[in-house]
Amino acid sequence: MRRKLPLLRGLAILAVLVAHASLWAVVDLLPDAGAALDLHGWTLVQYRVLTSVEQLSIFAVPSFFFITGVFATYATRGSSFAENWPFIKKRLWALLLPLAIWSVVALSVDAFFGIKDWPLYWVRALRRGGVEWGYYFVPALVQFYLLTPWFVRAAVAHPRRVLAAIIVVQLLVIVLHLAGGPAPDSFIAAIPGAGKWPGGNYPAWRWILYFGLGILAGRHSAAVEEWLKSHRRLLGVGALVFSGVAVLEGTLLADAYRNVEWFLGQQRLGVTFAALSVIAYFLSLDINATVRTRWIEKVGVRSFGIFLMHPIVMKGAHHVLGRVLPSLCQRQVMVMSAVFLVLGFALPWLAIEAVSRSRWKRMTLHLFGH
Repeated sequence: MRRKLPLLRGLAILAVLVAHASLWAVVDLLPDAGAALDLHGWTLVQYRVLTSVEQLSIFAVPSFFFITGVFATYATRGSSFAENWPFIKKRLWALLLPLAIWSVVALSVDAFFGIKDWPLYWVRALRRGGVEWGYYFVPALVQFYLLTPWFVRAAVAHPRRVLAAIIVVQLLVIVLHLAGGPAPDSFIAAIPGAGKWPGGNYPAWRWILYFGLGILAGRHSAAVEEWLKSHRRLLGVGALVFSGVAVLEGTLLADAYRNVEWFLGQQRLGVTFAALSVIAYFLSLDINATVRTRWIEKVGVRSFGIFLMHPIVMKGAHHVLGRVLPSLCQRQVMVMSAVFLVLGFALPWLAIEAVSRSRWKRMTLHLFGH
């Protein structure tokens, strides 16, 4: 199972790029909270296609947390925090230093394009868990790495209890999200990582199901892979059906409650089943090494650097193209999504490639992590 994870990581970062490119293309079309969607004709078709594509990429973030759980299981030594501190410290350094560097870059880009309300900017950044889309991922990872020794020890001693606990937590998060979403001023909606979507994706409990399953799968990888292969067809059908359910669920909830946060958020039952079934089906496959799979694995190796840089690139492209080609940006959003995707991948890739081949290649880890 472990040999498939680098490929899964590469596919996951490509899915993140697709999702964010789709969102940046339609960001100016998204209705305000409480307002009905007022699009027609070809614009509406493009909007529906791109928001559906964004939701079909929902397996990406759960995949990263699952992979983290598997690798953390193999990297853990002993049962105490002190014994594992060298490993944890190394991982935290590789996460937090690049995050700090690119957060400064992102802030500089925002300042260049003109931040109108600095207090509001910081409030939103704190709610998101970072200054850019997706940066909440790093604070969540930090929490999981700090919990790894305890989590692995519990998974070894009481695997069934751990499985039951992470399922209960996931269901609780979903229920609180469903209860708090329609009432944005309620107490439930204010709970970080549980209520309304802007409450933050950075709390660990919001993703603990996937991280915990990664640890449990890592402890029993041979048995898990054998079970997955024996249920491959069922998992494939489940991946297809639940992905469709997740798209329909998010679209209907967003339209019914007049709030796009319903399809932007991942704390929904359909999303959970879709993400789990897609990951499980992928791990059940027999995959041969090809030029294409090796390239995707290489993308996975550079995924953290791409993850940190691509939101800045896409935001900058959105600002520039919105001023230079306003008509195209408003009427041909599918074309713009392709432009954002190419730029969001190519520029970070070229930057990592240039540094890794230069005399400053020792800075690669500090700038882009690994």
